[in-house]
Amino acid sequence: MWDADGRIMQYDATFRWFGFLLDTLVEALATSVNGTASQATAALTQRLATTVCDTHDQYCTGENQQYDNSTACYNFLTTAIPLGKDYELGRDTLLCREVHEHMVQYDPALHCPHIGPTGGDYCVNDQTYAQKVLQKYFNESWIVGVQSTEDKWLGN
Repeated sequence: MWDADGRIMQYDATFRWFGFLLDTLVEALATSVNGTASQATAALTQRLATTVCDTHDQYCTGENQQYDNSTACYNFLTTAIPLGKDYELGRDTLLCREVHEHMVQYDPALHCPHIGPTGGDYCVNDQTYAQKVLQKYFNESWIVGVQSTEDKWLGN
């Protein structure tokens, strides 16, 4: 959904087969490095962390800076948080930061915190399962002219 200025207000994305993609990627990486799934996961973690840190260094400058330097960024992403599971894209994981890394270039002030150590209110572990699934899902109704305070799927 876009606002009057053409900016995205909200979106609904489903990473339907992401678990299969992640498993296939790790398996292919294990084969290419002639190693185990654990070694491939470590290599994937290193590659994703490097990519997120490169994006941070390029776009998250001045007030948007989240890490003191590339080494601090890399160390945090590879040791302080897990890579994450396919269903943890909104949790305090490297995978969550990798998803948000692609948006940083478009609005660094908004998205740099998402790839930073705090997770910027997106890549966080601040809710239980029940809280997460029962929260109001959208800010605005997807149905024109329909407002609902009761249906978490409609918004408003």
